[in-house]
Formats: sequence, C-alpha cells, structure tokens
Amino acid sequence: MHCPIFILLVTTLLLASRAKAQPNQAPIPQRYIVYLHDSVATASSDSLRAYYWAEIARWYYFYRHITPHWHDSAMKYNKLSAALSERKKLSTFQYRARRLELNMSFALGQHDKAIAGWDRIRDTNTVQILSSWGRFYAGSSFDYTRNLDSALYLFQKALAISEALHQKQLIARAQMNIANVYCRKKDTVAAKKIAAHVMTFLGKEDDLIAAMWYEIGINAPLIEPFFAFKKAAYLRSMELVTLRKESNSLPSQSLTGLNLISLSDIYEYTGQDSMSMVCMMKALELLAPIKHINTFTVQMRLHDKYYYRGNFDKALSYALEALKGAHAAGYRNLHQVYLYIGNNCFELGQVAKSIEYYEKGIATAMETDKKVSGVLIKRLAKSMVAMGRPAAALKMVQEAQQTFLSFTSADSMLLEEAYGISYHGLRNYDLAEKHYRQMGNYIPRVPKIQAAICPIVWGKFYYERGQYDRAIPYMKQCLQMPPTFVPSFVIGDIYLMLYRIDSTRQQYQSALHYYLQYRTINDSIYRSKQEQALETLRSRFDLDEKDRELQLRGIDIRLLMKEKLLQQSLAEQTRKDALLKQQSIDLLTQEASLQELMADKQQLVVQQQQKDLRQKQENIDLLQSREQMQEARIRQSDFIKQLTIGGIILLFIIVVLLYSRYHTRKKTSKAISKKNDELQQLVEDKEWLLKEVHHRVKNNLQVVLSLLQSQSAYLQDEALEAVHNSQHRVQAMSLIHQKLYQSDNIASINMDTYIPELVNYLQESFAATAHIRFILNISPTTLDVKQAIPLGLIINEAVTNAFKHAFPQQQNGHVSIALQPLNEQEMILDIQDDGVGLGTDSSVKRKGSLGMSLMKGLCSDFNARNEISGTQGTKIRVIFPRSTAIA
Repeated sequence: MHCPIFILLVTTLLLASRAKAQPNQAPIPQRYIVYLHDSVATASSDSLRAYYWAEIARWYYFYRHITPHWHDSAMKYNKLSAALSERKKLSTFQYRARRLELNMSFALGQHDKAIAGWDRIRDTNTVQILSSWGRFYAGSSFDYTRNLDSALYLFQKALAISEALHQKQLIARAQMNIANVYCRKKDTVAAKKIAAHVMTFLGKEDDLIAAMWYEIGINAPLIEPFFAFKKAAYLRSMELVTLRKESNSLPSQSLTGLNLISLSDIYEYTGQDSMSMVCMMKALELLAPIKHINTFTVQMRLHDKYYYRGNFDKALSYALEALKGAHAAGYRNLHQVYLYIGNNCFELGQVAKSIEYYEKGIATAMETDKKVSGVLIKRLAKSMVAMGRPAAALKMVQEAQQTFLSFTSADSMLLEEAYGISYHGLRNYDLAEKHYRQMGNYIPRVPKIQAAICPIVWGKFYYERGQYDRAIPYMKQCLQMPPTFVPSFVIGDIYLMLYRIDSTRQQYQSALHYYLQYRTINDSIYRSKQEQALETLRSRFDLDEKDRELQLRGIDIRLLMKEKLLQQSLAEQTRKDALLKQQSIDLLTQEASLQELMADKQQLVVQQQQKDLRQKQENIDLLQSREQMQEARIRQSDFIKQLTIGGIILLFIIVVLLYSRYHTRKKTSKAISKKNDELQQLVEDKEWLLKEVHHRVKNNLQVVLSLLQSQSAYLQDEALEAVHNSQHRVQAMSLIHQKLYQSDNIASINMDTYIPELVNYLQESFAATAHIRFILNISPTTLDVKQAIPLGLIINEAVTNAFKHAFPQQQNGHVSIALQPLNEQEMILDIQDDGVGLGTDSSVKRKGSLGMSLMKGLCSDFNARNEISGTQGTKIRVIFPRSTAIA
C-alpha cells in the first residue's frame, strides 16, 4: 500500500525488458540479407549498389546483440558503400556511411573517435545523435551501467554545436538535458540555475518550459531531502501549463496528469494521504478521456489504496475500470487484473463471481506467459471450498502443480497453502496441518511481506480447530508486524478471534480489551470511508480553487497585454496627430513667406499693374483654395481627435458595465452557492443523526448482550438456555441496526448479506456444529426495518431449534434457508432441515413452544402467513407481502 510508484515502476520495467528482448530474440532475417546480396549483383546503377551495401551494413548493426562478428561484417559493407559513393559523388550515401561508422564507434565504447568524427560534421543530426547517446548513459541501460559524467559530456558537446548552428530550440533542449543530469547527480542548485536561464531564453509560454520542469522533478531522487524540490517543480510545471493559451489541448492534459501522479507520490510519502488521493483522482479525470497509457496504472493504484483500507466496493469499481481500459489498450496478459476483481468479489460475498474471474485469470496467464502464479491457485481453491467443492479444489491444485504453475519460492509457498485449504475443506485436518506447516520452509527465501501470511494462516487454522494455546502466539505475532504487511480488516479479525478465546476462558478483562480493539478497527474502517470522502471533497475544492486562481492570473496577464497594446496604439495616434499639426504649421509658414514675396514683387513692378493684376487675382484664388484645404485638414484633425476621445469614453463605459454585471453575477452566484451548501449540510446532518441513532441502538443492544453473557456465568440448565436464546434474539436485532448505520441507505436492509452474517453468528455461538452444513439461497433483496427485524428473529428461532433438537447425538445433517420472490406481490422464506422432525420428540415441541409462539406472533407483525411441518425433518415456510421489498 505504501509503495506508490510500485506498479508504475514494474510496468515501465516490463515494457523496457520487452523492448530489449525483441531484437535479442528475433532471428537475423537471412532471407532478406540474401535478397540484398542478390540485388547488389543485379543492380542497374551505382546508386542502387551503394544503397544495397548500406542496407546490409545497417542490418548487421541492428542485430549486433546476437551476431558474434557483427562489427566486421557491418564495417566491410559500410566501407564498400562509402568508397563507391565517394567515387561517384553520391553525397547522400556518403553521409549515411559516415553516420553508421560513428554509431558503431559509440556502440563499441570508442567515444573519443565518435565525438571527433561528429565534430567534423557539426549539423543538426550531430546534435540529435549526441543527445540520444547522452540520454542512453543518463538512463538505465541494458548493456552498460549508468554513467552520468559521460552523459553530461555528450550533452555539453551537443550544446556547443547547437550554439554554433544558432538553433534556438536545440540550444534549449541541450540545456534541459544538462539540467536533468545535474538533478540525477543531486545538484539541484545547478539544475535550477540552468532552468532559469532556459526560461529567460525561450520565454515562459514556450511549450518546452512546462515539460522541462516536469522532467527536472522526475529526475530528482525520490528521497526525503528532495521532496520539497520535486513538489515545487511539479507545481511550477502545472502553473505554466495553465498560463498557456492552449491549456485544454491533449498534450497539456497529458502533462498535467503526469504531474498529478508524481505529486501523489510525494503526498503519500509525506503522510498526506487525502491529498495523494485527490491528485490521483484528478490525474484519472485528465488521462482517461484521452486514453493515455498511464490510465491503467492509475486505476490499479487506486484499487490498492481502497482494498487495503477495507473499502472493497470502491476497490472493485477501479479494478473493473482498469480491466476495461486494458482491453481497450490491447493488453493481453490481464491475470493480475482478474485476480484483483476476484479478491474483491470474494470479500463482498460474491464467491461464485470470484471463481469466474480467477478462472479467467488462469486462462489469460496460460495464453500469454504459459505459467500461473501461486496466488491465483490459492485464491481459486479458497473460493471453491467456500462454495462446498473441496474435492474439486484439491483436483485443481494437483493439476496446477503438474502442468502450469510458476516455480518460484513464493509460488511454491502459496501452493502449500492451497493444498492446506483443500484438505481443510475435506476435513482431513492432519494433511491440512502438514501442508500449512510446510509453508514455513520457504520463509527464508521470500520477502518478509510475503512471509507474513504464514502466522496468519497458522493462527486461524488452530483457532478453528479449537487449539487456542497454539493459535494465540501466531495471532500475537501478526499484531507485531508492520501495518503495511497485513490489511486492517485482517487485524480486526485477529482481535475478534482473541476476544472469543478469552471469553470462553472467562478472562473477561483481556477479552474486553481485544473486543474494544476489534470495534475500534471495525468502526475506523467505516469512519475512514466517510472521512475519506469528506477530506477528498475538501481537498478537491482547495485544488480547484488553486486552478481557478491560476486561470484568473492568466486572464489578468492577457488583459494587461491587451491594455499595453491599446496604449501603444493611442501613443502612435497621438504621434501622428502631432506630425499632422507640425505639417500644418510648416504650410502656414510657407504661405506667409509666399505672401511677403508677392508683396515685394508688387512693389517692384508697380508700372506693370495692369498686366500683373490678372496674375495677382489668380494668385489670390490659389491662396483661397489653399486656405480652404487647410481649414478642411484642421476640421478633419479635430474630427479624428473627437472620434478617438469618444471611442475611449465608450470603451470605458463598456468596461464599467461589464465589470458591474460580472460583480452582480458573482455576488448572486455566491449567495446561491451558500444556500445550496446550507441545504446540503442540513440533509447530511439529518442522515448522520439517523445513522448515529442506529449506531447507539446497536451499541445498547451489544451492552445487553454483554450483560446477558455475564449473567449466563451464574445460571444453569433452562435459565442458562433462556439467556442464550435471548442473546441470539438481541444479536439478530443488533445486526439489523449495524447494517443500517454502515449503509448509505438508512431505511432498508440487504437481506443477501444480513442472513449469511446471522447464520454465521449462530454457527459460532454453538460449540458442536461442525456436523451441520448450511445451504443458503438468498436472492438480492432489500427490506425495510419493519420486515427485516421480525424476519431475522424468525430465522434465529428456526436455526436455534435446528441446532438444539434436529440432530441429536452429533448426527450429520443439512439446513437450507431460501428467500425468493413467490410472485409479484409476495416473498417466501423457506427454512428446512433433514433432522428428526417435530412429530417424533415431544420434548422438542415442548421446549420449542416459546419459539413457535414467537414465530407466529412475529408473522402477525408484518402480515405474514406461516406453515410448520415436521414429518421428514422440520420445514418452516413464511409468506409475506412484498409491498416494501425491492428485489
């Protein structure tokens, strides 16, 4: 449970191992190489011949992992292609040959030679090759150990060439790779400096920046001193994604989802489990719609979280979603998913369904890996025994051992447990104990968390056999284990068994202690479900608020940018107006100068007034037209100025109106939201009060049970029997109220879960009931409290009478209980045993008269008809209206 990246790591390793195994396992395509050789002989041109030689060399390089002399063969044909290309001036094949030669140098570990060759080429392909080899050394390698110094050297070479080529994106990518290496070297200060430089270099809204901060967070070590750094990196990446214009694009959703998964790991390691759950849920919301490859992993991890807390309904839902996603993604080996679904079905009482999924898991494993894990075999045997098929379970285990079981130590240990379960079901207790004890032979060879199952199995076996002195040490050993080794609901069962042991020994003080521990765990599972839901909603609200703040910040930034552009446009318009005014002034100055020149000319040519008068008149007309043009320009300038001022005023009014409307809507929305929250709180308070009432009633009934049990220590014979009968009746009613406060529906009872629990309680209450087998056939039915309580008391009376009187002298027998719809209006309850019946023993009738009277009285409480016959065994039939029964 506390290994939050376990499944993700295993999935990654499996994919990587398969990626490596494919070229290693695939045979060399000899037929294709022969075809290439034939093509060289029949090539119609030198370019084709150079191409075929280059292809032969490339194939030998590609299959170098399984070819002993790959380098000699690849080098031979690569040189042939290079020589021919050089003679015929085939530049493309020359470059390909050079590139393959340098890659072979890298593969052989001749780094200086390869880097010297790429230094002579120095193009974008050079940067890509150096970066790919740098990532090879920085990550986990299959053929070489990790070498961070070599990775850093290669990335620095790629950066130098990128700067020489003036390629902005290549420069940023190389710097990001260097920052990642520093993170892996635990030098986060250097990594942050490089990241700040890249942000300044590219700008915050560049697509690479958000991805860079996510990669920095991932590459930092997942240990406590770096938790704060990793968390800050993930949050920075998410903030940058939010500020981008296309924040709803598929790549942005994918990156945000990956950041949330990584944040979930940090929160879980730091004990903030509710925030971890919220991050995982939001990651699922983002990744599932886009069918991201990590959706399956998130669903499996959510299943683990809920299963180990005892919330089997929620765990089952996520396991089913994971199965659906795995089918959609084309996964073939799904036995782990089927195992998870089967486990939850078993814990929820759907044993037949669990068998169906376990068998699917075995079939899937056989089709893919050709081997089946021991846990599947053990779980299937346990379900088959629970269904009353121990012989079939034993046969299945024997066939599994002979045909397809995986032979690891852990699987062998689980196989021994499967044998023990099968023999236990067959009541061959000696062989069951033998196989259970043989599980201990594998403890030194398996991890401690897997070995923890042994004391659980041994303690429960000896408890069920009544060997309490042997069972107690193993149970207490389980209580000393780390909480991650044993699920909480198993610890609760151990406390319950210890309580029952001490109760039978009249050690009431320790029994009370164990019982309180059991109730604490049982109640905590219930409360944790409610508190988890509330905390998840609260944390989700906080996270959504943070997202809205980031979105509002992005909107504010865009508004400021628009305002800045508007100011720039206004400044440009003002500059144009000033230039127009200056031109007008220059024009007036020129006109004044012209008028002075004309006056001088008139003074000089007074004798020619008649001749110049016509010219003067023309000049006057010209001046008038120019004045008109000047006035028109001035009016146009004034109009433009007024239009600009009016536009600004109109824009300001629109902005004020929009803000006022936004403020009004926001205020109204807050008021409505507040009213809705108050109403929701009232509804939740009402439901909690009803559940608290049922809880208190159930606790009071438990107190009555305890008082009756204490009183029974001082009573004998018929008085003691009457007290025990009263205990059983009180417990039947107590289970009703327990079901009500543990269910979301506080008005009705699921009879298909209540009746098996009531029968199980009665079985445990009578010491010598191993000879009686119960057969239950309960349809999924929900009844209200008015019908459930009398119906439970009737079943209590019938089963108690069967235990006491139906099978004297420890005779073997069967008791069947069936609850089925009779027709659309009525339900029928049949309780039948194959014991001595009522007609053969008058004492039974006498002793059971109170019970029979009670059953008749109870039937009248909810308008039921009852029939009791005792010729061949005892058969009790109750028919009641299904007005409130929901099938």
